[in-house]
Amino acid sequence: MGNCVRMDKQQEQQEQQEQQEQQEQSIYSALNLTSNQFEYLRDNECIDLDKFGIDGLTSICKITKIKDGDTIAAAIFVDDDETVPRIIDMRFYGIDTPETSWRASCQEEKDAGYEAKNILTDMINRSNPYGLIKFRILKEGTYTGRFITELFLIHIDENGNMAADTESVNDKMINAGYAYAYDGTGKTKKRFDEWYMSDEYIKRRSDYSI
Repeated sequence: MGNCVRMDKQQEQQEQQEQQEQQEQSIYSALNLTSNQFEYLRDNECIDLDKFGIDGLTSICKITKIKDGDTIAAAIFVDDDETVPRIIDMRFYGIDTPETSWRASCQEEKDAGYEAKNILTDMINRSNPYGLIKFRILKEGTYTGRFITELFLIHIDENGNMAADTESVNDKMINAGYAYAYDGTGKTKKRFDEWYMSDEYIKRRSDYSI
C-alpha cells in the first residue's frame, strides 16, 4: 500500500514537471526565444555590459530587480544570435514616484517610496510568475545605461497563452495614486507633499485594487 502511495506521488510530481516544461516551451516559443535563452533569463543573474543603442526597441524582457516605484533593471536580448542577455536600467516614462534614497525630502516620502515599490512589485508578480514584462524604449536616459521606457504587464495562463495589457504600467501607477505625471523637467516637478498628500491622490490610493 505504501509503495502505491509513493508511486502515485512520484507520478504526480512527474506530471507536474512535464506540465511546467510544456508551459515554458509555449512561453519561449511565443517570445521568439530559444530554450537556452529562456532558461538563462529565468534562472540566472546577469552582469552589466557596455551601453548600446536600442532606441525604439519593443520586446519582452525579464525583470532582474525592482529598484523603486519608477525604475527597474531588466535582462534583454538585442540580437538574434545572443545567448547572454544584456542588463539595462529602465526608467518609467512620464511619471515620478516618491524617493526611497537620500533624495527623499522626509521620512514620510521615503516610506511612501517603499510603498510605491511594493505596489509595483505586486502588480508584476500577479501578472506572471516569470518576471516577464513588455517594454518600449523611447529614448536614452540622462544616466549611462538607463533608458526611458513604457512598460506593459504580461499575463500568462495555465496553458502558456500570453496577453499584454494595453494600459501601461506607467499609467497604472498614476491611476493607483503612487505616481504623478512628470516629463523630466523642473516645470512639472512637484514637491512630495504637494501631490502625494492631496485629496485626489489620497482617494486614488484608497480606491486602488489589483
